[in-house]
Amino acid sequence: MRTSFKNGVMSLVVIAMASWTLLSCNNETSPSIQKPTENHQWMKSINYAMDASEQGKLGVVKLLGYEYVGKVESAIMADNLCYELTNDNAEVAVSHRDDNNAVEMVSWAKIRELDPKFAKENSPDVLREMIEVGKTDIIRMKWVVGDQEINTTALANENAGIFYDPIGTFLVSERISEENETNSVTRTIPQNVRVEFKIHEERLNSFGGYIFKIDIYCYSYFDIETGILKDTDYKATYSTPQAFPRHYADAKIKSVAGIIDTSLYHQFAWAWVESSDGSAIISYMSVGFSVNVGTGSGENGGEVHRAPSQN
Repeated sequence: MRTSFKNGVMSLVVIAMASWTLLSCNNETSPSIQKPTENHQWMKSINYAMDASEQGKLGVVKLLGYEYVGKVESAIMADNLCYELTNDNAEVAVSHRDDNNAVEMVSWAKIRELDPKFAKENSPDVLREMIEVGKTDIIRMKWVVGDQEINTTALANENAGIFYDPIGTFLVSERISEENETNSVTRTIPQNVRVEFKIHEERLNSFGGYIFKIDIYCYSYFDIETGILKDTDYKATYSTPQAFPRHYADAKIKSVAGIIDTSLYHQFAWAWVESSDGSAIISYMSVGFSVNVGTGSGENGGEVHRAPSQN
């Protein structure tokens, strides 16, 4: 049994309008709409975003093109980038959490007033720590949001691809949710069978980079003849990338009841949560987990495994 939770508040999509003069580039031409072909990770990110745009995964948002600018050449340039992208006057789009077709524009000042915790977790200092002088690439991006064309500045590292863009890294392009049946059975050594439970949750941004990943599994081993519990193996893991905006996740699993070499069942509880500001929390209550999703989302549940002959 599983229960899903999701907060209905709006999520934040920063669409800061960076000044091109900041980048020491006087070329006023529009970004190229030609798809990249070189084998750089950030170019793969752009290819993904263009494909996601064409497939309608981004709703009213569409990536039209890009133009490579160069490396972040100095600490002063990095500081100025952070200011231009996150100052109070920079424009911000707010989209309903699960709807890329509903976007409105507000200022960063207004966001800091309405959601100070999110603003604190995604401050200019946080972004500045991610920028490496001489290594971070600067890319001009050209988007359409509804009927408005918007130019943004994207930042990328060689291995991670695009880790910041005022539109692309704030939008969810794909939601991956997988769970196998709790009675999935695999025969192991001759006298045992393994009953499996697995959950995988993942969200991808507009560039195909993951926002968070959750993996939970539980294997219960039973004697095929007697149905007695012989062993258990369970684990919950989560990961979030070093990207802007920051994201938080947690996952837990706990064996609740069932004694090895005695019981005919194995009972366990599990839960996961995610949020952009760390407000989602998992707590253990008696024989199960409870979740407080805050501004994020999550699920919890409990399962009972038995050998096939005991079901």
